[in-house]
Amino acid sequence: MFVRPVTPRPAAPHAARIAALGTAIALVPLTALPAEAAAPLRPGPYYEKPAAWSDSGEFDPECQGLDLTVSYDAHGVSSARHVLGSNGQAFFAKDKATFKETWTDNSTATVLFTIEGDYVFEEIAAQRVAKSDVPRRLVPRQGLKGPVFEFTAVENGGDVVVDDHGQLLYWTAGQIKMTNLFDTLGDHEPGGRSLRVRTVKMIGHHPLADTDICDVAATEAAKP
Repeated sequence: MFVRPVTPRPAAPHAARIAALGTAIALVPLTALPAEAAAPLRPGPYYEKPAAWSDSGEFDPECQGLDLTVSYDAHGVSSARHVLGSNGQAFFAKDKATFKETWTDNSTATVLFTIEGDYVFEEIAAQRVAKSDVPRRLVPRQGLKGPVFEFTAVENGGDVVVDDHGQLLYWTAGQIKMTNLFDTLGDHEPGGRSLRVRTVKMIGHHPLADTDICDVAATEAAKP
């Protein structure tokens, strides 16, 4: 796989991280799919050696009833390795990133809060999954194109949410372990289609895992 928690560069780092873990991060039982390999596949040589990147911009978080703009700035180092035994079809991603988001209420030109954080995301194992074993509800209309793999990844890091007065609203720190069922599209290139992301284990403090960030924005916007 080659979908970082922010893909492919951190446009909306916090929002994209949450989306990549599932729209609502919830622990789910780890139900293994039948795998074509007896043991997880491991990293091989580099496909992309570690390289620095940076990104900045703004976007509309599309919070219902609110007119908001989120500006962001992020930088880090990313790399990719071949998945041994995948015949050049699958790739492990690793990304180390630092980011800052500023959430602004356009109706009042007021900064509601900022989110600052850093993390290291790394895919550590993969297993080939037969197309016939992919649940039908996960198969896109156009069908499955390439070999399918289920990746296991861990993310370590944290972030803080601070209002415009400098008051700490939330903080997050710890590790999240997740799986991603992924169609490689069969083109021997990084990238593909994520079919399902599951969070299977969380260690540490993760209050935003079950909090809609738009609800946080609405609460801050309503303050006098």
